Amino acid sequence: MGVFLVETMNQAPNSCMACGKGIVPDGVTGKVGPFANLGIDYNWGDSGYLCEDCVGKLAVLFDWISPDTKRELDRKIKKLEGLIHDLEGSDIRGRVIVMPAANLPAAMASARVSPLDSGNLNRAFPGEPDASPTWQIAHYIDSVLVPICSAWLDLHSGGSSMDYLPFAGFYVSGDEVLDARGEAIMLAFGAPRSVRVTARPDPRLAAATAHRRKIPYFGGEWGGGGSVSPDGVLLTRHGVLRVLAHLGVLRTIDRFDVPPAGKTQHLEWGGYDYYAFAPEAGLFEPVVRLGDRIKDGQLCGYVHFIESPWRHSLPVHFKKGGFLICQRHFGRVVPGDCVAHTVIELR
Repeated sequence: MGVFLVETMNQAPNSCMACGKGIVPDGVTGKVGPFANLGIDYNWGDSGYLCEDCVGKLAVLFDWISPDTKRELDRKIKKLEGLIHDLEGSDIRGRVIVMPAANLPAAMASARVSPLDSGNLNRAFPGEPDASPTWQIAHYIDSVLVPICSAWLDLHSGGSSMDYLPFAGFYVSGDEVLDARGEAIMLAFGAPRSVRVTARPDPRLAAATAHRRKIPYFGGEWGGGGSVSPDGVLLTRHGVLRVLAHLGVLRTIDRFDVPPAGKTQHLEWGGYDYYAFAPEAGLFEPVVRLGDRIKDGQLCGYVHFIESPWRHSLPVHFKKGGFLICQRHFGRVVPGDCVAHTVIELR
């Protein structure tokens, strides 16, 4: 069954196997969980849980992390917990609308598409009011939320299949005024990389909906592999606060302990010629690394056929070179899977 996190222990004996802690709120924070469900049963059906502290001690015991690393992680986690809900109504002018997961069924399934209708929200705009749930969500965002907004911040995590070097970006619309506002938001965010997307967006994308509604659309990727890191969270949090200040929505940024934006690497993405795709199903072996400078036609990697080991491995080449900003996380591929993509370095 595997190990997974739960917010509470709902199977007897409802206590940590190591220290005996039960479902008792912390005396300071009132927090109960999380707990690690070990996915086992013992003593003829008793559950197997470990509390958060004992999971950390176990990691130290087996030399997965050092005691110093555990203490540093504890500090970072507590700091992040204190930052999640610290934006108060008195801090803002106007309104901030937050959707933690726009397509919630997909997010809860850790997938790009919804288990309800196999819909990909970012291929469903402008949506339909009488269609299945994903297209209804797209219609609500497009027809109700976007018209009352002056900017759209679309925060992505790279998905589970790709690893990205974190970047902020905006799609060029062809409207000079709108594009100037979008670029200003991107630079205010202060990411280590800023990508100008010159390829016109698919009309089903969120970016295209924003362009139709004449509001600046800001996006980017801040992670990958289905993971969450303290560095990625802080980068996103600081960037969003800088953007809110830039837009005049945040009254003052001083109390949020946000460092000034550092230097950014200016990049450009011109379309799918900068992607490398798997031609057949198999196991992909990359031969390049994130951050490499790639030449046109350079070897990206090989697709190996582990079910047919007598077959020669199939090389995959880049069409267009550039700066390697993204690479596939999973080894297994099927035809058409993106295995890497590059962007152009501007300055």
